[in-house]
Amino acid sequence: AVEHRIREEQRAMDQKIVLELDRKVADQQSTLEKAGVAGFYVTTNPQELTLQMNLLELIRKLQQRGCQVGKAAL
Repeated sequence: AVEHRIREEQRAMDQKIVLELDRKVADQQSTLEKAGVAGFYVTTNPQELTLQMNLLELIRKLQQRGCQVGKAAL
């Protein structure tokens, strides 16, 4: 009975965490959309989410390159 209760509590906690992560993703999408970043809008479509993650990775890499180029110019 104790193990069953622990599993149920763990499942409830996992669901709470997933819902919180989903909310964070939606907040990030909304912020990027409002900032005018192309390709970003609130969605739960897995294909669109993958595209947005790839766009974020591209932006991150471009930013890193820009910082490296900026340092080289100094």
